[in-house]
Amino acid sequence: MLQAEVDLPGVRLTAAKSLEGHELTLEEIGTLSEDVLPGWHEEWATRAQDAFRLLRVQALEAACRSMAAAGHHDLAAQAGLAALAAEPLRESAADALICAHLLQGNRYEALRCYQEFARHLKDELGVRPDPALSERFDAIASSKAEQNGGEIPMSQTAEIEHLRGETVRDSRLPGR
Repeated sequence: MLQAEVDLPGVRLTAAKSLEGHELTLEEIGTLSEDVLPGWHEEWATRAQDAFRLLRVQALEAACRSMAAAGHHDLAAQAGLAALAAEPLRESAADALICAHLLQGNRYEALRCYQEFARHLKDELGVRPDPALSERFDAIASSKAEQNGGEIPMSQTAEIEHLRGETVRDSRLPGR
């Protein structure tokens, strides 16, 4: 737990460093992963918590993107995971983490992240991911299809269509 009087100024400097495009250490990512005054519910505290949460999520996203671009994929993934943990329905956090996985060449992790995020959005809000994020997913799925001789297995197709909220049509199944 961060102590508001002691730790907050230093954490804000770390956030500013990240937002300016500088890389972070694992310790700094860990510090940005913590809430300020958790469990406090007074009005003044919740305003401070909300403002700090936004700052830290923006800083973690920025760190994820800048470190992925610089080739520091492990730290980028940690920053992206922390951003998504802080705000599980934040599409820009999911997008940053997916990009980091793709830049590292981890298509499986990128697909898994997208699928979990899409499921979470559908369950919590009843919506689909942003079309730009879905297009990135489609590109990954297409490359997977190419590896399988041009077809995505039916189980994978059903999952993709389910996440999009579409009905799966397969001529091999009776009545479809």
